[in-house]
Amino acid sequence: MRLLLALLLTGSSAFAAKRATLHGHIDGEMHGRDKLVFLGWNNACSVAIQYFSYPKLGESILGTPDKWKVGTVSIGPGADKEEHEWIYTHTKSEYWDPNRSRMDSQSLIQEGYDIPGFVERLRKAPVADHPELFHVLHTTLPFNTGGRVSWPEERFILAEVRYSPYGHCAFITYRDETKPRASYDFRLIRMLEPGVRRRRARAHTTNGILLYKENTDIYAAEQELAIATQMDPKYSLALYYHGAFLIQHGSYDEGLNRLKAAVKISPRFIEKAIAAKEFETVRDHPEFKRIIRKKDPWIHPVREAPKNYH
Repeated sequence: MRLLLALLLTGSSAFAAKRATLHGHIDGEMHGRDKLVFLGWNNACSVAIQYFSYPKLGESILGTPDKWKVGTVSIGPGADKEEHEWIYTHTKSEYWDPNRSRMDSQSLIQEGYDIPGFVERLRKAPVADHPELFHVLHTTLPFNTGGRVSWPEERFILAEVRYSPYGHCAFITYRDETKPRASYDFRLIRMLEPGVRRRRARAHTTNGILLYKENTDIYAAEQELAIATQMDPKYSLALYYHGAFLIQHGSYDEGLNRLKAAVKISPRFIEKAIAAKEFETVRDHPEFKRIIRKKDPWIHPVREAPKNYH
């Protein structure tokens, strides 16, 4: 319990937003399902998205949606309610034009909707046996919106959160996969507590560690740590444990890169890695030795047997 509370309340260093060229990808073979694609944030509380819904197989040309929207969702200065501005949308008289969709999406990116921010994808799996974890991870209580937001119906499950890199807004996606042609709902909210993202990242980290230690579920643990490092790339504890679990999976290079990043942020993880059983398989790996700053005695190259870690 104390571990959980400590991790939820701990802060981390700031993140400098990185711009990227983004473009949503729609699977042309989809049928009987819908798809929501996040394009990017701009500098304000606004996101660009694409939405497509495809009819069942045999009801129309394969890969041609019968409902679509391309545009922005925004919250203006001083406002709480989101506003939608669709630049390309389905109407009874409109026909599907994939080139028009691509051009409109690209125009939004060129207008400044090219900031990826941080993403949190929720796993469809039970959490560790601590009630606080479920409420932190699978409800919107941490966002503390009060009565300012009208949330989706209960049939919709929290699926993904996109955080603005500036910490002031979040785009929350819900799914109801029992209705695959209308499975999505979403909300754009203004966050009154900018630390929510980092607190939720710490909850994912706690969940991963507990799943590993209590249930020895290394696969679920690695997935939770992967989520935490995506949400907060500067969180050294998540980087350290994610590296450890990747190495146990046999992903040595990626695991050592995670460990290296953790040590760069917090050198205290050097001694922890030296003592941890999770790193036993890479004790003699040259990169592990560099990370823990171990200097070997000189050996003539001819006498040193090569080691293979793959």
